[in-house]
Amino acid sequence: MKNRLFVTAGLLSVVSLCNAQNKQLTADGTIDHNTSVNNYNRSQPSSFKNTSAEASVNSFATKAANESNHKRAGKGYIIYKNTTLEGEVVITKDAVKIDKPVDGKQNFTSTIKLDDPGLKKVVINNKDARPLCIVRVQPNDNRMVRLYHEGKLNIYDSRILCEFKPEMLESTHIITANNGNVKELNTSKADISKQELAGQINTIYGLKLDPATMTWKQLTDIIEKLD
Repeated sequence: MKNRLFVTAGLLSVVSLCNAQNKQLTADGTIDHNTSVNNYNRSQPSSFKNTSAEASVNSFATKAANESNHKRAGKGYIIYKNTTLEGEVVITKDAVKIDKPVDGKQNFTSTIKLDDPGLKKVVINNKDARPLCIVRVQPNDNRMVRLYHEGKLNIYDSRILCEFKPEMLESTHIITANNGNVKELNTSKADISKQELAGQINTIYGLKLDPATMTWKQLTDIIEKLD
C-alpha cells in the first residue's frame, strides 16, 4: 500500500512539473522574453532556438508596438496646404493637431490625418535635441516620415514619434533622396542597410567608408558631420 501511495505521489509531481512547463511554453508565444522563455530556448535543439537576428526583429517589433501607443507633444508648428499654424502640436501615429494656437485668431483645433495630402510638414521643438521634423519625401506620398538628415543626401526613417538622437536612426526602414532620386532601404537586417547607406554616402560625398569595419553608431556619427 505504501509503495502504491509513493508511486501515485510521484506521478502527481511529474504532472505538476509538466503543467508548470506548459505555462512557460504558453508564455513563449508572446514577445515577453522572460527567464522562462530563455530557459525554454536553452532546452531546445539549436534549430529551434531564436537566433540573434530573430531576437533583433522581435525587439524592433516590440519597440514599434510600444511607440504606436504613444504620442509626442510640444511647441511647434504645422504647415497645412498654404497655411502655417503655430502652437502646442500633438502628434500620434496617424494624426496631428494644434491644441493651443499661438495666434488667438487661429481657431483651429481639428485633427488632421497624416495621410491627408494637404498636410505638408510637422515640427515639434525639443529643449535638448534637434526639432522633430515630419515631412513627405515627395508631395504625392500618402505617408509622412521623420527627416533625420538634410543635406546633399537627405535621410529619412519611420520613427515619427521619436525625438532626434543621432544613434536612433531606424535601420530597418530608411529612405534616401538626392537630386530627386528617392531610394527606400526596407530590410530587416541592419548590416544590409549600413552597407547600402554607406555606399550612397561614399558616392555623393566622395568618401571611402568601409561598412564592414564600422559599427552602426560610427556611421551615424559620420552622418552628423555631413553637409
